[in-house]
Amino acid sequence: MKIVLLLLPLLTLPLCAQKAVKPVTEQQQTLKKIESIIIPVVDFNQISANEAFDFLRMRSRELDAREDPNKKGIGFVIQTPPAAPLAAGIPEDQKPQTIAKLQLRNVTLGHAIREVCKHTQLDAYITPGRIAIIPRGQAPTTEDGKAIPDVIPIYKHPTSNKPITDNKAQLAFENLDHTLLKGIDIREKPLDEALATLNLDKEPKEKARHYINTVIRRKPETKNLPKVTLRTPYTTFTMAIDELCRQSHYHWTIETNGDIPMLVLMPAE
Repeated sequence: MKIVLLLLPLLTLPLCAQKAVKPVTEQQQTLKKIESIIIPVVDFNQISANEAFDFLRMRSRELDAREDPNKKGIGFVIQTPPAAPLAAGIPEDQKPQTIAKLQLRNVTLGHAIREVCKHTQLDAYITPGRIAIIPRGQAPTTEDGKAIPDVIPIYKHPTSNKPITDNKAQLAFENLDHTLLKGIDIREKPLDEALATLNLDKEPKEKARHYINTVIRRKPETKNLPKVTLRTPYTTFTMAIDELCRQSHYHWTIETNGDIPMLVLMPAE
């Protein structure tokens, strides 16, 4: 099996050239708002997802600096989990959960939404006029079941990753899961080049100054890595990796070599 070893410097790649300015969409305005509203205290203890998002809705309205009261805050629409017959086939660890304990201080609304989703096995998308909260692995749809175009994922649970069993690897995963990428515009690039492109812009800055070793394991008969596309104004590092792996039919995980965490990609079987 061939192995491609990459060293990804997270702050050294040049920014993309200036492009023609496009009108700001309603979804992009919502994205800007959830990353600008700061919530001083989140202290959840044994509450449901509905209660958590109701709290975030209320606080977003209270903390929104806009003067127009009709435009303050963020609206959420929460899709309830499947009825009992449909839910029977969903693994227990993927069903919506109660938040046992979650304490956050001085975080953006976007960060709070992501943390609630992680604790409740839900995904979150920005749709026109509101944020859709849906069971993990599903796509946001209208009431009549039609796909909603131009959504922006706030948080999607990984679907192409392998389990992480090492504590240091788990810590590295959590760091990457909190690393935001902005303005990603990858078009038909080989997988290894696409991984390097993910280092354009990251938040928080203190987590953007590290290097990560990336190993791509491929079958001996594979000459060229698959080409992938990812165009999004906003994503987390792990969401981006997961999407690239989904397109290229690879799995990914994080392993440690001594004390050094490595992002490892391997062909899906």
